[in-house]
Amino acid sequence: MSKTIAFDRGEVLQKAMVVFWDSGFAATSMRDLLDATGLSASSLYAEFGSKRALFDVALQDYDEGLSAMLDPLQRGEPGLEGILDFFDNWRERLAQGRMSFDAGCFMVNSTIELASHDDRVRALAQQYRERLRSLLAAAIQRAADRGQLYPGNTDERATGLTAAVIGVFAASRAFDNAPQYEYWIAGARGLAASWALHPTDQADKGATG
Repeated sequence: MSKTIAFDRGEVLQKAMVVFWDSGFAATSMRDLLDATGLSASSLYAEFGSKRALFDVALQDYDEGLSAMLDPLQRGEPGLEGILDFFDNWRERLAQGRMSFDAGCFMVNSTIELASHDDRVRALAQQYRERLRSLLAAAIQRAADRGQLYPGNTDERATGLTAAVIGVFAASRAFDNAPQYEYWIAGARGLAASWALHPTDQADKGATG
């Protein structure tokens, strides 16, 4: 009888995700995955079925694990402060080494590599993008309702910030420059901050509202 090898599925997924994240799907070999996870080929195939199936599960797992980065936009009912905290949280995670400046985002990297010709990745990428855009739109609308910024153009603003976030991730992968990465994040944050109503603007808005 063959012996069943016990392993932590979540740990295996995490290790496989790091390999896919670093090298991309096409450049990752089964040998790379076996070396990283410590599994035998028979164990990996028995659990996941194929390299592609393992990639799909890892990408889905990554998508479901984004709460830590998105927390400022999900906790309570944030307005403008939540948007700014989102960018500050991003920079803090980078500074503390919880994110790598040149790794980019696993979802964005996979989108660039595969989404143009892969329906499954394209659908997950659209879901990822819409999740971020909808959280930003909700925070922008609340900020406008609270008088923190002028109302209007909610969708355009949310789409612009979403594009900025995805663009920063894509650029970080292409350019090996950590200080520049922080400037890009600061630039996106500055765009959101520039929409804020100053006290004199709020007074004028209240007098004419």
